[in-house]
Amino acid sequence: MKMRAIDRAAAARGKRQGIKAPTALFVRIAAAVAAVCGSWFAGATRAHAAPTFDDLPLAPGSYWNGSDLSGGFTSGGVFFPNSYNPLWMSWEGWSYSNITDNTTPGWGNQYSAIAGGGVGGSANYAVAYLSEWSDDALRRVGVGLAAGAPGTHGFYVTNTTYAYYSMLNGDSFAKKFGGPSGTDPDYFRLVITGLDAANNPIAAPPVTFYLADFRSADPAQDYIVNDWRFVDVSSLVSGGAARFSFSLESSDVGPWGMNTPAFSRPRSGR
Repeated sequence: MKMRAIDRAAAARGKRQGIKAPTALFVRIAAAVAAVCGSWFAGATRAHAAPTFDDLPLAPGSYWNGSDLSGGFTSGGVFFPNSYNPLWMSWEGWSYSNITDNTTPGWGNQYSAIAGGGVGGSANYAVAYLSEWSDDALRRVGVGLAAGAPGTHGFYVTNTTYAYYSMLNGDSFAKKFGGPSGTDPDYFRLVITGLDAANNPIAAPPVTFYLADFRSADPAQDYIVNDWRFVDVSSLVSGGAARFSFSLESSDVGPWGMNTPAFSRPRSGR
């Protein structure tokens, strides 16, 4: 099987860190932090305007992936880090998009939200690619709120089209969720950890959101998220979080990490 450019770049980084990877195949480590589409924070008390990503210039049907080597972008006063590798033409961290194709499966459609657009008619949304190999700095995003701000705070999230169809049908890298019998207890989840100003975890427990969940004994309860869902992180904000750290976890793992595509799409909260 041919390695994707983004996997080759990750493998090269792992090699520098003394981690061996297969020479012929590097298991796909992209998961569904699912393009972060839409609104970012909801709540009456904000340090500044919430990220909506619509304040970012973008031609229709296009995306920004860091190829300008700027190292990230800012929306609503919040910085989203990005790392682009010109050698492999690959990226990780955060990008943004307004692509609406939610029917084409595969890695070539990695910048599309399965919801088919942003939240509430918004055009732009963020896309996150976060794998086991990603640097911690790429996972961290500022809260954009006064520490301990009261109210309900959160953002909307969905799967990328790439991750959605990979879990729904399986592909050459990852399994079909549920397995042949439909009873495998698979899951794909986004974990948000609150960090203080020194990037240490706060006392409040992380918030976990399931982008796909097949753990129920009743197969009728199994699901893969295909619309925008609100993730409430009020407990982290009230607990004093200055930043959020994002990570993706999947039941489908191999010797070299997660097989589920590690892409996710968030959007600002309302």
